[in-house]
Amino acid sequence: MKNKISSVILLSGCVSLLGLSCSSSVNTDKKSPVDSVASVVTPPVRESVISDSQPPVSPPKPAEPAPVEASKNVSLWTELQPGALKEPDIKQKFKSYKLFALDSLKMQKILAKAPSEKERNNDALKVILEIPRPDGGYMKFRIYRTTVMDPSLEAQYPLLRTYGGQGIDDPSANIRLDFNQNGFHSYVISQAGEWFIDPAKRGVTHQLLLCYFKSDAIIKKRRAFELPDSLRR
Repeated sequence: MKNKISSVILLSGCVSLLGLSCSSSVNTDKKSPVDSVASVVTPPVRESVISDSQPPVSPPKPAEPAPVEASKNVSLWTELQPGALKEPDIKQKFKSYKLFALDSLKMQKILAKAPSEKERNNDALKVILEIPRPDGGYMKFRIYRTTVMDPSLEAQYPLLRTYGGQGIDDPSANIRLDFNQNGFHSYVISQAGEWFIDPAKRGVTHQLLLCYFKSDAIIKKRRAFELPDSLRR
């Protein structure tokens, strides 16, 4: 009897031990919700890489002021037909000439921008004036102010200004001009010859201007003590 009781007790102990081992194995296979979330693989975060091969972009530089071309012959000068001026109104006779009208207001604005003779090589102050030619077309000059009077007199008579110019189309050409209440006067020396622009008659200082070569001026009378133009230097 005792042997049967001992066998039963031993058998129940084995069964209990077997139940504990099975439960422990089941519990080890289960994972908590936290462990399940942690097991999710998150993609790695890529850091932005700045390439050293690209140079930094510099701000644009401000544009430099361009030289001013002060005149356009289409609006400044208007060529007229010779019939616009009656021959009796011309005291001087010419073999050939051209007749022009001048826009005096535009000419005043142009000459007001002319630099001084000391600053004539400053490109930032460059003023270009186009002068008609007696043989057709125009010639460009770089204009500057000239000084022929004492500074005190220049301040007293600001309208009595004179100007000079260097040829652009023909670098050997030079011009001298003035523009005041007596009209526009210019004298050009160039390889094409010497020519003048003068008022056709008194009282009409800007509306009628004669443009002629010096060689085309007809000299009717000459005094005995005067030399001919061919001998003057």
